[in-house]
Amino acid sequence: MNLSGCLFAYDGRITTVDYKNDYAEPVLVFIEGSSPEYGTQVKSQSSNAYPLQGCFGDGLRVETESGVVLGRVDEQACPDWLLTINEDGSLTYEEITY
Repeated sequence: MNLSGCLFAYDGRITTVDYKNDYAEPVLVFIEGSSPEYGTQVKSQSSNAYPLQGCFGDGLRVETESGVVLGRVDEQACPDWLLTINEDGSLTYEEITY
């Protein structure tokens, strides 16, 4: 009997960049430097996640639904990172540690 095949490590976990909105309004989070530019809505007082297989783009931009830019982070969107839109509209971007 001859058995053949390949073995590989499989990590079935879906990796995401996470967004948390503590701001009083819904916001749109855009991954800049991508074509097309990807945007995700995050409702007020809620969270959302965007699946990524690796770091992507060259920055994150947060806007209100009316187009007012709240801020920008000059770092790539990366798996296991959290972008928080704070109550005052400021942004915090940090790696999630487990």
